[in-house]
Amino acid sequence: MKNRVKKLCALLLAFSMVFGIGLVPPSNAEMVESPETVNITILGTSDVHAFIYPWEYKLGEEDSDAGLAKVYSVVKEVMDENPDAILIDNGDTIQGTELTDVYKNDDTTVFPIIDVMNYMEYDSWTLGNHEFNYGLDVLERIMADAEFPVIAANVYNDDGSNYVLPYIVKEINGIKIGILGMVTPNIPRWDGDKVENLEFVSLIDDAKKWVKVLREDEKVDIVIASLHAGVEPEYWEDGGDGARAVAEQVPEIDAILAGHAHEDIEGELINGVLIAEPKRYGNRVKRFDFIMEKNGDYWDLKEKTSYNYDTNSYEAAPEILDLAEEYHQATLDYVNTPIGEATGDFVPVGEIMGIPTAQIQDTALVDFINKVQMKYTGADVSLAALFISESNLLEGPLTIKDAAYIYKYDNTLYETEVTGAELKSMMEWSANYFNTYKPGDVTISFNPDIRGYNYDMFSGVEYDID
Repeated sequence: MKNRVKKLCALLLAFSMVFGIGLVPPSNAEMVESPETVNITILGTSDVHAFIYPWEYKLGEEDSDAGLAKVYSVVKEVMDENPDAILIDNGDTIQGTELTDVYKNDDTTVFPIIDVMNYMEYDSWTLGNHEFNYGLDVLERIMADAEFPVIAANVYNDDGSNYVLPYIVKEINGIKIGILGMVTPNIPRWDGDKVENLEFVSLIDDAKKWVKVLREDEKVDIVIASLHAGVEPEYWEDGGDGARAVAEQVPEIDAILAGHAHEDIEGELINGVLIAEPKRYGNRVKRFDFIMEKNGDYWDLKEKTSYNYDTNSYEAAPEILDLAEEYHQATLDYVNTPIGEATGDFVPVGEIMGIPTAQIQDTALVDFINKVQMKYTGADVSLAALFISESNLLEGPLTIKDAAYIYKYDNTLYETEVTGAELKSMMEWSANYFNTYKPGDVTISFNPDIRGYNYDMFSGVEYDID
C-alpha cells in the first residue's frame, strides 16, 4: 500500500510540474524539494511606456492596471517570499506617457521612470525600440541616471564595439544566471537618422553568438533572453526580428522574456524554450521559476514554469506614489494646458458597435491630422493612421491631453516624391487592413494580422475602398 501511495504522489507531482505553466503563482515552499534543490525566481516587466502612476494622462482618468506603483506591490510580495528574486525590464520604458514630454529634455533631475526603477532595485534594463525615439543624446543622458546595467547585445557602434553591455551574470546560491538583452533590429526603419551611427543585427545571429559566450565562457547554469521583440516576426523573412525563430534556432536558451507586441502570454514552449510576455504599461508582471538540482559540481535545470501577475488586483505601492508625486503633478499641469476650442465633435457617433467610425468613413479628425502634415511639408497628398482607433476631439475647450490622445507618438514627419502608380500601390497595401467581402458577411471586418496603426488614410486624393 505504501508503494502505491508513493507512486500516486509521484504521478501527481509530475502532473503538476508539466502543467504548472501559468496556472497559479508558485510559492518558494512548493518549489523546494530538498537541501540540494534551489528555486531561482525572475520577475520581468516590458513595455511600461513611462507609466508610474495608475493614471491615463490622455484621458484624465485612473488606469487601474497600469504603472510601476502597481508593479512594485507585486515585486514586494514576491521578494517577501524569495528575497533573491531577480527583477529585469525588457524595454520601451522611457517613452509613452506625457510625463516623458515634460522631462525628456530636463537635465536638472533624474529621469522619473529611472528614478523609480532605481528605488525598485531593478537588476537590468534591456533597451526597446522606443528608447531611440528622442535621439542618442537624450537616451544616453537618461541611461546615465540608471543605477543598474543597460543591456542590448545586438546593437553596435560603427567601430564594431557594443553600444551597451550585451549581458549580465547574476549568481545566487552558487547558481549562475546569464541575462542576455536584445532588441528588434528594425529600429533604423523607424528612427533612421537618429541611429545612423549604430548597427542593429539579427536576433538569431547574435543570440547564437552571445549564448555561446554565456554557456562556454561565463559557465552559466541558466540563460534568460530579455528580448524586446514579439514572438512572431515583423519584416525579416528568416524570422530574425522575432522571438519564435530565436527559440527554434537557439535551444540553449532556457526562457525568453518577449515584448514589443504588447501581448499577454503566460507561457509557451517553443523547441523547449519557455517564452512569455507581460502585456504592456505594467498590466502584468512576468514570473519565471527555475528548479535547480545539485548534481556533483554542477546544477541541473529540472523544471521551469511561468506566471503572469495581473496588477489590476493590487493596490498601488504608496512608496512609489510618494516618490513620484512631484513628477505626476507636473505632468497633470502640463496636459491640462489649454490650446484651443473645438466648435463640434471631429468624429460622429458610430453606427456599428465595435467598428471605429474614423476608419470606415471620412472624418474631420483624420482630415485635420493630414491637413497639418500637408501644411508643414507642402505636400499634395498626406497619409496618417489613428494610433487609438476610438480617438476624437469633442466640442468644447481643448488641452494638450486632447492632442496627445489623437496622436500619441513623437513620430518624424517626412516628405517624399512618388509616382501616381506608387501612390496607388501604397493605397492598395493600406486597404489590406480590411477583409475582402464574402457572401454571408453582415458587416465590415478587419485583417487580424494587420495592426490598426498600419492602416493609413489619405487626404488630397479622392478614393473608394470596394
